[in-house]
Amino acid sequence: QVRFGRFLRTFCVLVWSFSLRVSLRCSIASMECPHIAKAVSLSADKIKGYSGRFCCSVCRTHKSPWFCLTCGEIHCGRYVSGHAKSHYELNRAHCMTVDPSLMVFCYECDENVINDTPEGRLQDIREALMAREQLAAEPPTKMPRLDVKDTS
Repeated sequence: QVRFGRFLRTFCVLVWSFSLRVSLRCSIASMECPHIAKAVSLSADKIKGYSGRFCCSVCRTHKSPWFCLTCGEIHCGRYVSGHAKSHYELNRAHCMTVDPSLMVFCYECDENVINDTPEGRLQDIREALMAREQLAAEPPTKMPRLDVKDTS
């Protein structure tokens, strides 16, 4: 049941991602975030380098981890302790975050972001997060049983 739930969520994200790519080609200019080019400097490689579960760098909770897309720090969302928003308030240039549902949010626009950088950085980040989630969902491989000989 857990594997099917994760599969379904991954499938929905992939469908959403594909539809987002299609809608980006047809998007209205007024719906696009103007801060994206300057605010997104995090690379997908940095996400691949994280080990362990994502947790807020302030309160250490694992609930609702949001990535700052400028510096890569992880903070909790506003419905936990709001450290992601506090991070933005202290660093106004760090206005873009990605949440566990892979939605990108701009604090300057106070909206979810529908466009991507010309290089496709947001899509690369989403794919890195999805790949990491899929690795975590895979069951561990069984270790071969070793026969130990009694030497006594």
